[in-house]
Amino acid sequence: MDKFSTWFPPVFYLFLAAIFLYRTTFVGDVFLPAGLLGYIAPYQTAIHTKLLPPWNPLRWDGIAQFYPWRLFAARTVRSGFLPLWNPYQFCGAPFVANSQSAVFYPPNLLFDLFPTTIAFNLNALLHLTLCGWFTYLFLKQLRCFPLASLLGGCIYAYSAWQVQWLQLPTFLATSCWFPLLLRQLYRLLRTPGSSGTSLTSAGASLGLMLLAGHLQIAFYGLLAAFLWVLALLIRTLQEQKPIGKLLALSAGVFLLGGLLCSIQLLPTLELSRLSHRATQATPAGYQEYIAYALQPYELSTLFLPNLTGNDYDPQNHYWGFYLQSAGNSLVAVRHNAAETALYVGILPLLLAAVAVYRALHRRAPNYRALFFAILAVFALLMALGTPLNALFYFGIPGFGASGSPARILVLWAFATACLAAFGLDYLLESPLEKRAFLALFAALLAGFGLCLFLVSQALTVPLPGFDLLDVPSFARALSRIPYDWVRLGAGLTLSAVLFWRTHRHPVSGSFRFALGCLAITITDLFWTGMPVNPVARSTWVYPLTPGIRYLQTHLGHERIFPINRFWSLNTPPPAVLPPNGAMVYALRDVQGYDSLFPGQLKAYADRFARPNRFGVSDASPPEVGNMVFFQNPNAPLVPTTGARYAVALPTDNPAFADVTLPPQTPPLPLSSDDLTLYPLSSALPRARFVSDNPKLPNPPVTYLQDLPTRVSLQVTAPTGGLLILADENYPGWEATVDKYRVPILVPPPSQGSLFRAVRLSSGEHIVAFRFRPSSFNVGLYLSLIGLLFFCWQSSKNLFRSRTNMLGGIECRNQ
Repeated sequence: MDKFSTWFPPVFYLFLAAIFLYRTTFVGDVFLPAGLLGYIAPYQTAIHTKLLPPWNPLRWDGIAQFYPWRLFAARTVRSGFLPLWNPYQFCGAPFVANSQSAVFYPPNLLFDLFPTTIAFNLNALLHLTLCGWFTYLFLKQLRCFPLASLLGGCIYAYSAWQVQWLQLPTFLATSCWFPLLLRQLYRLLRTPGSSGTSLTSAGASLGLMLLAGHLQIAFYGLLAAFLWVLALLIRTLQEQKPIGKLLALSAGVFLLGGLLCSIQLLPTLELSRLSHRATQATPAGYQEYIAYALQPYELSTLFLPNLTGNDYDPQNHYWGFYLQSAGNSLVAVRHNAAETALYVGILPLLLAAVAVYRALHRRAPNYRALFFAILAVFALLMALGTPLNALFYFGIPGFGASGSPARILVLWAFATACLAAFGLDYLLESPLEKRAFLALFAALLAGFGLCLFLVSQALTVPLPGFDLLDVPSFARALSRIPYDWVRLGAGLTLSAVLFWRTHRHPVSGSFRFALGCLAITITDLFWTGMPVNPVARSTWVYPLTPGIRYLQTHLGHERIFPINRFWSLNTPPPAVLPPNGAMVYALRDVQGYDSLFPGQLKAYADRFARPNRFGVSDASPPEVGNMVFFQNPNAPLVPTTGARYAVALPTDNPAFADVTLPPQTPPLPLSSDDLTLYPLSSALPRARFVSDNPKLPNPPVTYLQDLPTRVSLQVTAPTGGLLILADENYPGWEATVDKYRVPILVPPPSQGSLFRAVRLSSGEHIVAFRFRPSSFNVGLYLSLIGLLFFCWQSSKNLFRSRTNMLGGIECRNQ
C-alpha cells in the first residue's frame, strides 16, 4: 500500500496533464499560440487559414518572446557557449540577465535535448504534473486524506489562473514550487529529527522557484513562505517551545535558496538597476499601477468564468475592461482574462467555505485552515487594488515595476485549493449539519447575487471605450454564456446531492463522496480550461518566407531595420517581422521586446521615434512599454545602427501608409509579396574604422569571429583612429588589442554613443571583444558554494538513512 501511495499520485497527475493537453500529447499539434503569427507580415502569406485564434496581446508573448528565447538558448548551449549575451535584438542585449530566459533552471534542459516545439509540449506536461503532485505532497504532510489531497492538487494545477498563463511557461514553472516549499518548511519547523533533509530540500525548492524565471510570481511565493514560517513560529510559541533554533533553520533555507539562484539573480539585479524600469515610486505611478487591478464586477467570474467573454468563442468575445483616467473622465480599456483569472470550480468554493466554517466552530480552531483563509482573503484584497498594495509599492524597491497587482491571484488559487482539500477532509471525518449546509449554500448564492449586482452596475452607464470593446448590455452578457449556466447549475445540484447523501450515509458513502467530489471538480475545471489555450501546427511556427530567405543570404554580419510604429490590445496590429522574430532566423535586429532591457537602448531608440496618438515621440507604443520600435528610417542616426536593409510592410496596401515611413531609396524588386526590403545606401558597416584624418579613406574591417559573447576583428589602420563595433556597450564587455587589455570608449554621437569603440594606432591589429560580466562570475561562485553545501548535506543525510536502515535490518535478524 505504501508503494501504491508513493507512485500513484504522480502517475495520476501525469495522466490528467496528458488528457488536458490531448492535442499536443496525441494529435501532434504544438503547445504554442503560433496561429497569432498569421496576423503579422511576413507570415500572412505562409499561414493560410481562417481558423486563426482571436488576437490576444498577452498570449502573443508565448510565441513572440518565449519561443525565440528558448530556441536561442538551446542553439547557443549546443554550440558550446553560455548564452550570456543576445546579439539578435536591441542592437545586442544581456540575455541571462533577463530572468525569464531561465537558462539555469534545470527542467529547461528539455529545450536543449529536444526540438524546441516538442520541448514546449513536454514543459507544459511536466509542470502541470509537478504542480498537482507537489500540492498533494503538501496536503498529505498536513495529514489530509489521500483523496482530499488529490483534490487539492487538481484544483491548484487546473485553476483558471494556472490555465490562463500556461502558454507563458515561466508562470507555471515558478508557481508549481510553492506547495513543495511550504511542505519542506513545515517538515523543518514541525517535524523533529528531519532538520538536515528538510533544510536542503526547502532551500532547493526556493532556489528552483527563483531560477524558474518569473520574479514577480516568485516574490508571491516568497511572501507565502514568509507568512507560513511566521505562522508556524507563532504556533510553536503558543506551545511554549523555544524557537531560536527554528529561526536559524528558517534563515538557512532562505540563505541556501538565495545562494543557489545567485547565478541568475545577480545579473538580473544588475540589469534592473540599469533598465528602462529603473524609476522612482510616485503617487501617480501608484494610481496607474492599481488601475490595472481586478475590477469588483470581475468577481462574478468566480461563478461564471466566461461572463466577461473569452478568446475562443466567436459568439462571446472578451470584453472585460478596467478604467483609466483621461483628463477629467474615465475610459474603459481592454483588460485580459489572464490578469483576472479567479475560477477554481463551483464545488471547491463550497468545500473551502466548509473548511472555514469547521475551523472556526471547533473547540480548538484549526490553524491550517485559518492560515489559508487569511491568505486567500489577503490575495483577493491585493488583487482588487486596495491600499494594501501601497505597502509593497512604496516599501519594496522595484515592486512598482512588476506586472498587474491581480497576479497575486496565484495565491488565491493555491489557498483555495488547500481550503477545499481541508473541507473535504472534514466531511470525510463527519458530515456537515443540515443547518450549516443550508447556511453555507445560502451564503454562496448570496455571494453570486452580489457579484451579478456589481456587473449590472458596471454596465449600467456606457463609458468612453465601450464601443471599441463592444461591451454588451447586462442582459446580453448573461445570454451569451449558456454553458456557464449549465456548469453552474450542474455544479450546485451535484454538490447538494453529494452533501445530502453523505449526511444520510456518513460511513458507507464517504469514499464515494470523495470520488464524486474529485470527478465533479476535474470535469468542471477541464470543461472550463481545455479550450483556453490555442495550439498550432508545427509548420505555423515561424515559417521561412522568401523575403526572410533573401535576408539570410544577403545580410551577412549587418542588421535589419524593421519599420514598425503601432501595436494594439484589441485587434491584430499592422506590423512586419515583429520584435524578437529575427532571433529565430539568426538575423540581427535593431528592435526588441522584453520586460527588462537597458534604459540606454530606449533613450537611443527614442531618437528614431515619431509622434504617437498622444503627440509624444516614444519608441515604445502606448500599449506595450516593453516593446521598442525604430520607427523612422530617415532619422539622422540611421547609418550608425549597422542596419543594411529596412524591412517594411507590403507597399500595395494603402492601409499601411500611416504605418510605414519608407526610406528615400527604392525598394528591391523581389518576386515575393510577404514584405518590402529597402537597401540603406547610407548605412555604415556594423564594424568600422574611423580615421583621425578625415581625408584618408577608412579601411574595411574583417570579422575573424562573430559569436554572441565574442567578436574578433582585424583591421589595417593607415593612421590612428577608432574602431567602432555597433553593438550595445554594457558592463561586462572587455576589449583587447593584439591581446593587450584596453578600455572600451564611447563613440562620438555622430557614430552612435550607444556602442563600443577602442582606439588604435596605425598598423595591423586584431581587436577582440568578450563579454565576461562580474555579476555573473560572482553569482556563479555563490551558486557553486550553495550547490556544494547541498550535495554535502544530501550525501550526509543519505549516509545516515542507510546506516539507520542497516541497523534496523540487523536488529530484526537478531
